[in-house]
Amino acid sequence: MAQMRGNDREAEAIPPMNTAAPKSDLNQLLHKHFGFREFLDGQRRVIDTIIEGRDSLVIMPTGGGKSLCYQFPALIKDGVTLVISPLIALMKDQVDALLQYVKTKEDRKGFIHHYFGLDSEG
Repeated sequence: MAQMRGNDREAEAIPPMNTAAPKSDLNQLLHKHFGFREFLDGQRRVIDTIIEGRDSLVIMPTGGGKSLCYQFPALIKDGVTLVISPLIALMKDQVDALLQYVKTKEDRKGFIHHYFGLDSEG
């Protein structure tokens, strides 16, 4: 089934994307644009799902390659890619949890200086 683009009465028909892209083609694009020779575990399955136009809910650990899972399909597909990510909420939760242990302004300053190596001489 062809998709329609634009609001014109005579919108251009877009043929569906070839969802059976050879693995070597995607690996070549991966290497060209991201510098990796192969996908991490689970990435290819997620990317194939997105390329096929199906909705996805992806839960991966830190460092699992989530960003590539939405950046790669956005690179090879036409149109806009909408990604809903809880990253900002996660960062706020982490800061809030940290502040439970670091109560005073002086403690916060000391923690920040220690964490970033600002309390050492040299």
